[in-house]
Amino acid sequence: MIMEDTQINDAFVWKGVALGRIREMLIFIAKVVDMKGPIAQPLLDRIESEYLAAIEAQRQPSQSERIRALIERAV
Repeated sequence: MIMEDTQINDAFVWKGVALGRIREMLIFIAKVVDMKGPIAQPLLDRIESEYLAAIEAQRQPSQSERIRALIERAV
């Protein structure tokens, strides 16, 4: 799950939540699943999917960076 090409930035915000906080929630919910069993698995699945989406979003350039690159290629 660790990105090789860029560093994971815990301050990166995904849907209003910092990536570091999502990571903390992921670990907490995994512990809940360990204690409570499969009934809590949907929570873990959801937080895991949000974590992976946040990492993928962090890899993508911002819209302003994307447009600047587009303009530079056109010139």
